[in-house]
Amino acid sequence: MTALPNTGASGGNPLAAASGVAVLVGIGLIVSGITRSRRVKS
Repeated sequence: MTALPNTGASGGNPLAAASGVAVLVGIGLIVSGITRSRRVKS
């Protein structure tokens, strides 16, 4: 994994950056799952 640039929100904390990425990935998976279910139903 590549190091993410330090932002004001994370304060350069690796754990905060990792958790932020995990949240973004989780949201992406949820959105993709919803779109897939909608496509199947339609």
